[in-house]
Amino acid sequence: MGKYISLGQFNKYYFFILGSISVKLLNTYITGFYPELEPNKPIHLFGFTPQFLAHPLIRNVLKYFAISLGGLILEFIFFKKTKDIGKKNEKAERNLSGSSSGEFERNSLGLTYDEIITKNNQLYLKNILIVFFAYYFGKTAINALDNFGFHHLKIWPLEFLALLYYSKKIIEKKIYKHQRLSLSITIIFSTLLFLVKSFIPESNENCQNNDEECQLLTSNVYSEIIDRLNWLFIPIFIFIYLLAMTSDAYANIKNKWFIDFKYISIFKILSYLGVIGFIFSLILLSIFSYIPCSKNNKFSNKVCYFEYEGHKYYDNFKTIMINDNDKDNFYLEIFLMLPLYLILEFLSILFDLLIIDHLDPFYLIPIDTCYFIIYQTIDFCITLDKANLFSIIRFIFATLSDLICVLCCSIYLEIFELHFYDLDKDIRRNIILRGIEENKSTELIEEKKNINKDEDEKNNKTLNLNEEEGDTETNLDSSFNKIEIGNYYTVLDENEIN
Repeated sequence: MGKYISLGQFNKYYFFILGSISVKLLNTYITGFYPELEPNKPIHLFGFTPQFLAHPLIRNVLKYFAISLGGLILEFIFFKKTKDIGKKNEKAERNLSGSSSGEFERNSLGLTYDEIITKNNQLYLKNILIVFFAYYFGKTAINALDNFGFHHLKIWPLEFLALLYYSKKIIEKKIYKHQRLSLSITIIFSTLLFLVKSFIPESNENCQNNDEECQLLTSNVYSEIIDRLNWLFIPIFIFIYLLAMTSDAYANIKNKWFIDFKYISIFKILSYLGVIGFIFSLILLSIFSYIPCSKNNKFSNKVCYFEYEGHKYYDNFKTIMINDNDKDNFYLEIFLMLPLYLILEFLSILFDLLIIDHLDPFYLIPIDTCYFIIYQTIDFCITLDKANLFSIIRFIFATLSDLICVLCCSIYLEIFELHFYDLDKDIRRNIILRGIEENKSTELIEEKKNINKDEDEKNNKTLNLNEEEGDTETNLDSSFNKIEIGNYYTVLDENEIN
């Protein structure tokens, strides 16, 4: 087997992948695990539904508050250290260049270290705002549509196309033969399996007594949208998903560009992202808290859970109240669940940025698919007693779609190496080996040139010495000839005189 396929080199940064998946799973149980066949019976880590975390927009406010706070704290902790290192490097460069004491605090452009950092941040501030708005829009739009129950419209393999486009355009990434093959298989087969699954309902039971949950399970996402809204919303929601995934891919590649090419720290990115997300989340929460849902709309009745003064809202901060019966749960949520949620949300974004920095933005999609494989397997095991033919088929198609993505991405990311049809020619290890061999060849050529040069110089010196001796003899001979032929009598006269 090792002749055709083998494991690539282990990277210590793979632990970030394990951390990311673990954090996502734990956070799912805090906010609520919703089994596919029992959507009205969520499972929570502490056995009760939290008040704050049940609100999607309030949850967003808390999430981005945690990200901004964590980023600012880490930036404050490491700022002085980074600043000192920068000043030391700057001082060393000036000392090497022989700068005078009057120029000690300024570079060749007349700027101090602090001024360079400030100038760099100001220069890319507009770009940073655009990137993090794209990130916020992508994440918020996807989460909102997922909460509405339209996640079966999210053709997630197509996000690879956006990642591929932006990686080539922004960071000029080269795509090699084994990567093109793995991406092609993923996009084609994972997409086909996902689309087939989206047309299959969760259950094939016969609904009686107008059971709303049963009717929901026996209809696919397309018939549900047609029933609750209009068929025109199907392409609209698909377009929003595609736009959100494109925005997410753009932000992830741009973050790689910020880190690798513009030397903007992860902590500063966390701070920018958290502050921008916090502001936009507060604005959305304020707007939706004063806009009630329509009472005569089937879709509004499904997504608007929070009632206040006779009206239903998608979210409303005024609906958070402490009941005497729920005081214990409320304090448990405040002092245990919320801090844990804030920490996990911060770690989730931190792991994503660390993966982008030390590995590759293309890791983020297979990480999500690994998470969904585990999620779907747990879901299937929990509701096994209610499983039916349709749910089993859906589980098989979903798992196959995710497994193909994970396996092909492992080839793309060189976790697995293929040793046939020249697919291992351009893997990182072989490129490095070729570079080493080329360097060795260049060194040997240079060494031979130097040896030949030394030999030539040595031969030239020998020739010069011989020529000098020969010239002396030649001069004597030529003088003698001249005496014989040209100036015989003159020379004889001179000799006679001497």
